[in-house]
Amino acid sequence: MNKWFKLKNRNGLEVEFCNIGGRIYSIKLPVKNDLIDIIVGPSDKDRYLLQDNYLGAICGRYANRIANGAFSIHNKTYQLSKNEDVNHIHGGFIGFNSVVWDIKSIKSIGYESSFLLSYLSKDGVEGYPGNCLVNVTYALTDDDEFHIHFTATTDKPTIINLSSHPYFNLKGKGTVLDHYLFINAKYYTPAKPDHIPTGEIEHVENAGFDFRIPKLISKTLAQNHQCGLDHNFVLERNTDELIEAASLYHQESGRSLSIYTTQPGIQIYTAQHFNEKMIGKNGFPLIAGDGVALEPQNFPDAPNHVNFPTAVLFPGKIYDHKIVYKFKY
Repeated sequence: MNKWFKLKNRNGLEVEFCNIGGRIYSIKLPVKNDLIDIIVGPSDKDRYLLQDNYLGAICGRYANRIANGAFSIHNKTYQLSKNEDVNHIHGGFIGFNSVVWDIKSIKSIGYESSFLLSYLSKDGVEGYPGNCLVNVTYALTDDDEFHIHFTATTDKPTIINLSSHPYFNLKGKGTVLDHYLFINAKYYTPAKPDHIPTGEIEHVENAGFDFRIPKLISKTLAQNHQCGLDHNFVLERNTDELIEAASLYHQESGRSLSIYTTQPGIQIYTAQHFNEKMIGKNGFPLIAGDGVALEPQNFPDAPNHVNFPTAVLFPGKIYDHKIVYKFKY
């Protein structure tokens, strides 16, 4: 049964989400005497759950792609489901985006409101080894920060990579190509046409999308990537603590979103699959470029590349990563 929950701070900022997939349905910014929803999707909540598998969802057990759905730990090969042609994406046919999470309200020091989402991913589901207990905290501060905290444990060696998949539009409607994008990355991971990394790590200037100085998304796409962005960027970090990974800015409204994370990478995706079949919250069909997903995570196919950050979680260890969205309006 679908259940809906809401975080709200003293400023009037609201975050609404569902127990199915932990899906973030709306983030409403209090602007003058109105609430501006900056999360892209259909207005009908049931359609939000049915029309796109990953809208606003927690993605796992492994977010992003794994080549041929296969990986090895200690020379033992595991075969995952293949739910994107020959590859595995976002946890398979029954990923964390589609399961029912156990949710309870909790009190957390420093947060105006917070919820704990829990799910036990059982040994063998979608081919993953180990019973993996996952806890996700959604929390909102009075400084207009929305915090997501992922932790997980396992009873067998396994792989894990968790992220959140909302699509943002700081105007609330229309294209995001008029947004300025900043990415704290000097390098990215080139990929083949099926979006599986080649294993190389190259300078962003080689591909023509250096966002270390904020620039209009439309300008970059017009010059280099007419089909949109769907790339993993290697974050510049010299600490395991939170760093700024990326930011969005819409000049006309003055609204901005900064994203901080402990993860090593961030996938930027400008919603190329929006094809007018989904009617947005403003009553108009959604088209490519009407939203952008900014997904802090490990690199795609990391288990199959020794030069990528490890994705292996062992018994007795804790997977522990954070995402913070900071809003200005």
